[in-house]
Order: sequence, then C-alpha cells, then structure tokens
Amino acid sequence: MIYQHGELHFMKKKSDGVEGITPRNFEQEALLETLLDEDIRIVGALGRAGTGKTLLSLAAGLRLVSKGDYHNVTVIRPTTVSGEDVGYLPGDIGDKIGPHFGAIEDVLLCILGDAAKDEAVNGGEVDYLTITHIRGRTLTNSFVIVDDAQNLRDSDLKLIGTRIGTGSKLVLAGDPFQSDLPEISDERDIALTKAVDRQRRITDSRKRDVFNYVLLKDVERGLIAEIFSEIF
Repeated sequence: MIYQHGELHFMKKKSDGVEGITPRNFEQEALLETLLDEDIRIVGALGRAGTGKTLLSLAAGLRLVSKGDYHNVTVIRPTTVSGEDVGYLPGDIGDKIGPHFGAIEDVLLCILGDAAKDEAVNGGEVDYLTITHIRGRTLTNSFVIVDDAQNLRDSDLKLIGTRIGTGSKLVLAGDPFQSDLPEISDERDIALTKAVDRQRRITDSRKRDVFNYVLLKDVERGLIAEIFSEIF
C-alpha cells in the first residue's frame, strides 16, 4: 500500500526486483514500484536505518539510467561536520566529499561489484554532489537521490528542490527518527518530515499527483542492525 494521488493505493503487482536486488517485504515492493513509476516525480522513502531505502533507490536509478530514461544518478548527502561545511576543508573536491559518500560506495559495491562500481562513478553514470556544490546548478534528466535527508535543514532541502530541472526525478530518503541535527528534538520538526507532510496536503492535482511516499518498517540489513534499531 502506498500514498498516491491524495489517497492510499494497493500495489499493481509483485516486483521481480531490479539490478539483482529483490524486495524482501511489502513496503520494499511498494517503494520499488513507485521508484520505477514514470508518472511519479517526487518520492519520499522514509524508514529506520537498514530498511533498504538507499539500496532500492540506487538499484532503481541504475536500472532507469540503463534504459535511457535518465542521463545519470545524482546522489546528494549532507556533509557538514561539527558545524564546518566541506567547502572549507582542505583538499580537492574528491578529498572533501569522499569520506561522506562511503555509505553510497558500499551500496554500489553490493549492487554492481567492485569493477562496475568504479566504472559507473568514473564514467559519470553516478555523480556525487554536496550542498555547497549544488548552488547554481540545474539538474536535468537525472535520477536525484537525497540520502540521509533527515540531516538537512529547511533551507538545504529548499535549495536542492529548486535545483531540479526538466526530466528529473527527486527521491528523498531518510530516517526521521535518527537526525543528527542538534536543534531537532521532535521528528515532526525535520525538514524531510515537513516536506512529505506538506506535499501530501497539496490540493492542486497537477502538483499532488507527481508525489508518493512509502514508510518502510522492517530492518533487513541484518539481525544486529534490527536489534539496535529496536532498543534505542
């Protein structure tokens, strides 16, 4: 069941998976269906760590790029460390953002394998961007994944959203219950949560019907991840 067109809908059919990644539960099937739906341009993928948000988003994006639906997959992650943005850290762009995209590299390795992962990144099939380096950009014909979106402030999410150009799809993936922002004490105050809530309240069908979100519940990363997701 997924939220779409202002109401809940059952999925059309059971998914066979993409890029060797097969959904393991009902919510993952719902997310994969909406990620692959060409009519849905904004996707909210909400769930605790280990529920498969990033894995399914990347797998779907790579499949659609291989079909020619998009030029590339663009991954955006928060990169502020102890109040200091990467733009002020030493080194070139690779040195600045490399450590922050280790989680994405892990997922790509799982999907593609080592050699194909390097080829996808070096060949531009997968592109990494930070908040600092997205300013002034227009992302056209790109499958855009905002990972760890729970760590973005309102201004950050607005900046990203207003960079999305013609032919692109925007995926907001995050865990509303695990924000690292010091000023956040309630998940309802997170920009990601507010964006999903406000989008689903839009009455203009032209803008409302391009949006869908899925809340993933089951941790599929492994037993230890599941235990720690439950005890804290």
